[in-house]
Amino acid sequence: MDRDGRQRCHHSGYHRRGRNFVRGAMQRDGDLEEAAAQHHASSAWQRIKTYIGGHIRPRWSLTLIIIAIQVALYVVASAIMTPRGWIAPSPSVLQRLGASNYKAERCLLLYGLPYLWEIRRFFMPLLLHLSIPHLLFNASFEVSSGARLEDQLGMLRFSILFLGSGLCGNLLSSACRVSGVGASTACYSLIGADLASSWIVWPSLDQDTKARSMQQLKAMAVGLILWEVLLHGSVDHFGHLGGLIGGLLIMPLILTHPNAVLIIPHTIYNSSRRVPVPYQAHDESRVKMARLIGGVTLAAAITACFAAIILSRNAEEPAGVEKYCESLYNR
Repeated sequence: MDRDGRQRCHHSGYHRRGRNFVRGAMQRDGDLEEAAAQHHASSAWQRIKTYIGGHIRPRWSLTLIIIAIQVALYVVASAIMTPRGWIAPSPSVLQRLGASNYKAERCLLLYGLPYLWEIRRFFMPLLLHLSIPHLLFNASFEVSSGARLEDQLGMLRFSILFLGSGLCGNLLSSACRVSGVGASTACYSLIGADLASSWIVWPSLDQDTKARSMQQLKAMAVGLILWEVLLHGSVDHFGHLGGLIGGLLIMPLILTHPNAVLIIPHTIYNSSRRVPVPYQAHDESRVKMARLIGGVTLAAAITACFAAIILSRNAEEPAGVEKYCESLYNR
């Protein structure tokens, strides 16, 4: 092959390599654009999940199971059981299903086994609601805070927190002679749980994080106070207070790894990067003290509530108390 032929072959090979290089570069650019789009979508989804409470397990989420039961019971109470309210359940239906009732609970505590069915009134109010807005508000709070805490604590410990704190709220309501329904007692317990875990890890936080945390705490306190004041007369203040205290006291008892629990909710971030700030709880004595105080105070509070329910009979005629208990299953 002559020199011109070699040059032509060389130039044609060069052009082929150039075209392949351009094609490869374009393909790489396309891959980068696709990867960037996927990353943007993933980041957007992560932001959405962070906003509504962090990672939500798609299967066997206790939070979603609880909400499904609440919705099902609302339909049953409104549209199936009589008298039907269709839009909202009637008070008599809620009482039959298990709304809190200190008189019925007093029958259980005074006379025991014949009224064992009344034990449902300590827990059933968590699953019953008065209206659709009432149900939607509590369900949204359960999704936002409940899913996050369930992911951090696990299903078993979260169920202990939810049911135990709900029991505390319902007991305090009954001790103060207030009857009601709603999961708001347990919702307030989620706030109490966040406050308890925040107190445990507080000494290990830097000053900037503490300052941001205090701002959030103040804003949350103002919001809760306004909520209780504006809805005075239509909400169970004692139930909310009992749930909040229950969350504060139970959380240290079930928290096996304080390091893994974030302070306040998930909204505190590093100022330079949008990632959660890591926390380390090095003071084991603080954890032990929280557990000791929580356990002793919880036992004392539950005992005091039971005593208040039992002693409420002293304000009524003994014959009237017995007559009411006898009438429970004769209606």
